[in-house]
Amino acid sequence: MKMIKAKIIFSRIFIVVFFLFFIAAVHYGFFLLLMKSEALTVREIIVRNNKFVSKENVIYLSGIKMGNSILAIDLVDVAKKLQNYPFIKKAEVKRILPDKIEVILTENEPVVNFAINGEYYLLGENGAVIIKGFYEKIPVLELDFSVGIENGILKDDFVCYILKNLGDFDGLSNISKLVVKKNSGVYVFLKGLQNITFYLGKKIPDKNLLDKIFLMAEKIKNEGIKINFVDLRSENALGF
Repeated sequence: MKMIKAKIIFSRIFIVVFFLFFIAAVHYGFFLLLMKSEALTVREIIVRNNKFVSKENVIYLSGIKMGNSILAIDLVDVAKKLQNYPFIKKAEVKRILPDKIEVILTENEPVVNFAINGEYYLLGENGAVIIKGFYEKIPVLELDFSVGIENGILKDDFVCYILKNLGDFDGLSNISKLVVKKNSGVYVFLKGLQNITFYLGKKIPDKNLLDKIFLMAEKIKNEGIKINFVDLRSENALGF
């Protein structure tokens, strides 16, 4: 009796396992058919929010090629590849069936124009050399010393701290130029007041210091103060 019950139980288990295996095999076969289907191959890659990184460069970095199976693409892996690029802060990759891939970027915004070998490049707040060109809405950065660039990133801690703070400041479009000198420190020039030097010494310009500079600039303009040099190391610079 026990042997009969055991055989019945075994038979039922075998039937269930076989049925599950059969369903899995059908699903896998269907998946393989979909993978090979020309209707589910990549025909278009949509790139959004790319202001400084070109669409062509995004597609190249993603590794996705036209004609790839849209189901075989690992979206997480593609996003990681893109985010390894110093100019891309975040990438979101989506499938739009049957034949489109959408890439939504958050870029590292440029904070300064910086001359390298006589040509201007845009630098991001992380020190990344974003792209060759000049952007009028951000200041020029001038250094009186040379800095190295490794893997597209400026290699100088002091300058990178400055760039990070500039990335957190909303009034960049009103700054004309920042000059950093190895021995004396940081000088700031504002648009409309380029004849006035705001000197910070070895202080790293942050939001508080930059706000202070703009308050001083307003005071100078409103009161018609004749001055060419403002030393922000002084506690009483222009009464601030």
